[in-house]
Amino acid sequence: MCWPRERNMPRIMLVDDEPNVLRALERLLASPQLEIECFDDPEQALRRIHTATFDLVLSDFRMPRLDGVELLKQIRVMQPDAMRLILSAHTDLQAILSAINEAEIYRFIAKPWDPYDLKRTIDQALAHRAMLVENRRLAQQVRNQQEQIPPGDRAGGVGRGRFGAAGSGSDGVGMADYDEEQRRLTVKLVYYGPAQSGKTTNLMRLHDLLQPELKGEMMTLETRNDRTLFFDLLPLGFTAPSGLMIKFKLFTVPGQVQHDSTRKAVLSRADGVVFVADSQRSQSANNGESFDNLAANAARVGLDFEHLPLVVQFNKRDLADVLSEEEILDRWRQAPWPILFSVALVGDGVAETFHALLQPVYAALDRQFRLRADHGVDQAAFVAALGGMGAAA
Repeated sequence: MCWPRERNMPRIMLVDDEPNVLRALERLLASPQLEIECFDDPEQALRRIHTATFDLVLSDFRMPRLDGVELLKQIRVMQPDAMRLILSAHTDLQAILSAINEAEIYRFIAKPWDPYDLKRTIDQALAHRAMLVENRRLAQQVRNQQEQIPPGDRAGGVGRGRFGAAGSGSDGVGMADYDEEQRRLTVKLVYYGPAQSGKTTNLMRLHDLLQPELKGEMMTLETRNDRTLFFDLLPLGFTAPSGLMIKFKLFTVPGQVQHDSTRKAVLSRADGVVFVADSQRSQSANNGESFDNLAANAARVGLDFEHLPLVVQFNKRDLADVLSEEEILDRWRQAPWPILFSVALVGDGVAETFHALLQPVYAALDRQFRLRADHGVDQAAFVAALGGMGAAA
């Protein structure tokens, strides 16, 4: 421990098997407003979790006996309110996906870290935790007030809980992750498509367009042997009148065929998909193969492809020798999904595509979770809460 604990002072746990790294982190983060506990043994850190409450845990990725992902998974069970961050010099996409999906990490921080960025990330994580705790307090207050109203006078049944287990929807969607204790619904949207079609560009431009208070930082990872392979995370969130926190996580998949296992991991539990196609004639075969791969992988991870909220975007409309809109619409005239056109590099069609996906996603969530009836969120409010992306003026 580096600083004596004062009342209501946030407590942070740092875990790294390299003592020099711990000392560097300790020096960087030391503050009279924080209590910091450092551990070079993850098992010792886990034992400490049983005896003290932490606001944030920052753990190294690769450690002997117990790696950072497994450590944070166990901490998530014992202290779900603790913000969880991973620190690593490695960019193993499969392992990082496991950390995000299983341990629900808040951020991945690359070594060597930028001191300013690291301190800012810690501050943001602590502020985010404070917001979640306050939202839960307010939601409990709403439920307490609701219970004081005679049953016949209650409207909508706020807090009644029509939420089943994740994946219980009968329409093949219903995969949204609901945390009953924290009153939080997390929705996962995935941008899928062939290599170089513009998936990452879509997320980057969408991030630029969103209002600052609605978005988190982009997380972009690059492998050593493929400069075009990215994994992106964009967390969004808003609170319904009932106190329910609705959060969105946006992902892209790698386009290269050799990374199909990563594609499946990203697609797992998706609540909606944007398929980004390349409009160039020369890419028609690649588009078809990638779309078939999407359908096959959806089945492999338990999604009903026929009922999955999906929109198709034909990107790169500014390039030479692209298929005309008439040709594309004719080829896809039997398709049940919306077809959109874009030049994602300059932002054209990006917001419209996102908005087009939100509509079927809302419909699926409303069927499963009664967003309108029980939580006061209709489709207009759902879209407006996310910045009104793509809505008509």
